[in-house]
Amino acid sequence: MKSVKGSLTACVIFFCVWFVLSNSYAERNLLTGQLSEEDLAEMLVSQKEFQIFPAYRDLEFWENLPEFYRQGLMTGRTACGFE
Repeated sequence: MKSVKGSLTACVIFFCVWFVLSNSYAERNLLTGQLSEEDLAEMLVSQKEFQIFPAYRDLEFWENLPEFYRQGLMTGRTACGFE
């Protein structure tokens, strides 16, 4: 009984390892054929153009910011010692 149980365990381990290894090297071209180089060039932004937040001098954005977010930013500025 022990040898059958050991053989069954060995088979299960072998198939699990085989499954993981066979699927881990699968070629994954998820975007190939979906977009052309021109489409990607239009969508991507250069590092110089990318900004996480609006520019500091964009007063219209900052003046229209909801009060909840404005208070959070002011609390962060105070905590960092900017005021």
